[in-house]
Amino acid sequence: MKISGRQWMFATVVVFFSGCGYQIKGVDPRSNFESYAIAGDQQILACKKVAGLLEGAGLTNQNIKGTVGVVVRCLDAKTDRRAVSVDANSLGAEYQVVYSVRYGLESSDGRQFVRPFWITRSDSFFYDRDNLLGTYNEEVVIGDELADRVADQMVQAISRLDVSPQK
Repeated sequence: MKISGRQWMFATVVVFFSGCGYQIKGVDPRSNFESYAIAGDQQILACKKVAGLLEGAGLTNQNIKGTVGVVVRCLDAKTDRRAVSVDANSLGAEYQVVYSVRYGLESSDGRQFVRPFWITRSDSFFYDRDNLLGTYNEEVVIGDELADRVADQMVQAISRLDVSPQK
């Protein structure tokens, strides 16, 4: 069997990526924590989604003495919509939706893991003046997807926390 140049190139790329330290780390908050709590503004959509993701991962929604827990402190959320392009009549043709959440992470005993900061995700959509209901629905779906992305990022941050005692 003769090996072609393409096969050699493919094999070389596979070996390179497998040996260069490029690995995808799985997200498993149970590797560090047994329970969680949502503090602050619990009505923030992304924080509600974080609670669902953490429960789905097997964490309990309570801080029991003796268990290692994480507290997600949800402080603020903002949603913004702005025109990013206009049509010939100077009306908005494409809009960008920006969803931001300010949160911090701490241990159940009060140790601060991550100082509060803003996390932002955005997406854009075309505004169809002939189908206003469809455009509205598209904007609502995009807003929900952005909250999902923020929640996923928050859970990834929780999964990567170093819970070893501080010195």
